[in-house]
Amino acid sequence: MKPQAIIFIGSNTTSSGITFLQKAHELGFIPILLHRAKDPIQQFANVHSAVFYQADIDQREQVDVAIQQIELDYHIAGITTSSDYSIVMVAEQAVSRGLPAPNPESVRQCRDKIRQREILHDAKVSQPAYKAVHNAHEAMKAYDDLNDGNGVIIKPADGTGSVGVYRVNSPVEMQTVATELFQNVFNTRGQRRETTACLVEEFIRGNEVSVEVFHGHIVGITQKHVTDPPRFLETGHDFPANSLSKQEQTAIETTAVAALKALGLTFGPLHIELRYRDGVAYIIEVNARLAGGSLPTLFEECGHDMIQKTLAAIVGIAVPKSIPSKKYASIRYFRATASGVLGGLTGTEEYINDPDVSLTSYSNEGESVVGNTGDFRERIGHVIVTGENPDEVIRKITTIHSQIQVIIR
Repeated sequence: MKPQAIIFIGSNTTSSGITFLQKAHELGFIPILLHRAKDPIQQFANVHSAVFYQADIDQREQVDVAIQQIELDYHIAGITTSSDYSIVMVAEQAVSRGLPAPNPESVRQCRDKIRQREILHDAKVSQPAYKAVHNAHEAMKAYDDLNDGNGVIIKPADGTGSVGVYRVNSPVEMQTVATELFQNVFNTRGQRRETTACLVEEFIRGNEVSVEVFHGHIVGITQKHVTDPPRFLETGHDFPANSLSKQEQTAIETTAVAALKALGLTFGPLHIELRYRDGVAYIIEVNARLAGGSLPTLFEECGHDMIQKTLAAIVGIAVPKSIPSKKYASIRYFRATASGVLGGLTGTEEYINDPDVSLTSYSNEGESVVGNTGDFRERIGHVIVTGENPDEVIRKITTIHSQIQVIIR
């Protein structure tokens, strides 16, 4: 009998990518990572029983051939990914083989942020005013039309991880930023972008949160912390969000559910980002995947193993129930303020043996890091603090984060 395997078409490059493969192994499946030649796979080398296959994962024909080759030695129980760039390919491949998966067309429409906006507009779901633009001239016109005195947002229609997201406050800034975005035909993985189109959107001031959903049911709301404009890098999260009023929570959840219904998303993990202002929750974007980065670790600290749920769903076995704890969890990221060689983190000694503190570095000392990008690439590690009192957790993590320093040489 062939061994049972789960194929991962690509992976993100932060801790949840590794965790996906590790948990697949723990569930009794061989984790098989299908990757491109230049993808950094050395980080997965210590995952038990992991198998690596090389292919151009952007090309359906090559993925088909690779999976057919894998099927000679393994029984494919499920296909998934932790990479936003591969979620459409995964849905198509899984459905074509009769495996559990979201509707590929729904995922495709969601991944295309312009089409997503159009669908939400037609369904009358609250969202920022927007215009799709295809060159710098159209972006300048959209700036004039949408600027209410607070500037506007411009972002790639196929982006992820805060890459290329800017708030611009003048025509000069728009000309500069838009010209740069339209010239960039490759994403951060070196893949050729499917479109160079961008969205220009009204800037919504307000509290930013995300709603975590599984199989259409809300798991919880996450409070987000982001850098000040012009960039919007997520610097930390608190789960579950504890500072929302009943009115805010209701508006956020109602809007999130309406967006998912409009987009036809009902399967597996979903991650919806919103901003709340003056009694209205606005959809910033809907992602047909689990929250990225290290957020799954945060959820698991509170009794929601979203990665295990995802793996169970894609292989068609019973999805384990959450066992919500009384704990609150907060994460704050360490960032490289400049490019160079990582010299380590100082000030960690005091917290190594604290059971409520977890410290993680994404790079080893001596490795090159990229700084000051304004997006996920400058995050080099994190600290997570758990506890039963959210205010105490936030005070503690704020203190720890301020005391630990990143050394870049």
